[in-house]
Amino acid sequence: NLKIQYYQMGFIAPSGNSYDGLLFKNIIMNELGNWDASNPGWDLPFSAAPPAGNLSGQGFYLIDTNNTIILNSSVYDAGAAAYFPIRADNLLIDYCEAYSTRTGNASDYLFDFVTVTNSTLSNYYAYREDLDTSKMHLSRSVMLQLQSNDNTIMNGTHVNLRTQLEVQSSRNVLKNINVIGNGQANQGNIQISGESNDNIFLDWTIDGTEGIQFLGANDTRQPGVSHVYSGNNNYFINFVITNVPVGTGNAIFSYHRLGFSDPDDGGTNYVIGLTADNCITLVNTNRTGTLHIY
Repeated sequence: NLKIQYYQMGFIAPSGNSYDGLLFKNIIMNELGNWDASNPGWDLPFSAAPPAGNLSGQGFYLIDTNNTIILNSSVYDAGAAAYFPIRADNLLIDYCEAYSTRTGNASDYLFDFVTVTNSTLSNYYAYREDLDTSKMHLSRSVMLQLQSNDNTIMNGTHVNLRTQLEVQSSRNVLKNINVIGNGQANQGNIQISGESNDNIFLDWTIDGTEGIQFLGANDTRQPGVSHVYSGNNNYFINFVITNVPVGTGNAIFSYHRLGFSDPDDGGTNYVIGLTADNCITLVNTNRTGTLHIY
């Protein structure tokens, strides 16, 4: 039982070593990173690297860890990321929560997996306070990136937060997830990019936000790598999507390039079992893609 507050990081397993069998249980963290509101860029609503002041700090910052378990823990306003495993295998995060409750240096990424494999996030809660969106990160609840493969994400609640899979993150299962939006765009939708294939999204409810987006994927973290499609053979099964906000580009399914120069394709993907209500636009697109709806 431990509370950590006002530090740059909560727990760090630094690079250069490998760790096996770490156990974290019953831990609360609050206001990690830089909270000096006089820093330039403090109230920017997008991520900015230090010293701008609104993307510093980590909760669980674990690099090269295998067979790690995090249980019954909560992270509030952790700066860059609340739970941030990098190059991890066979990780379990169970009955944990993450919150972004303030403007400034609140958590941008709540559960962020970077090159994580064969791992499970279950029975979790991710919450973003509905504050002034001109001064607050449009945060991510769950992000699987940079070849995060073969993971299971299940039994979660996302409030005012989007979900992202990008940069060849494939064969993941995300199931039994409830998304609660606030009637604004980009605050609860699923976003797929960067040749992320063969993922299964099962038993989702999404209310008060956009649905599923296939995005452009010219990724600056892999210079010179051109991802030619968002993703292929992703399955969306048993979805209930309601109350998509009215606005330009808002839809149940969207294909967006987001200003990237790559002429990439949305890929070929599948929807099986969709219930939608109070959603004006089924598909919005400014680039190609194939979607089979059954």
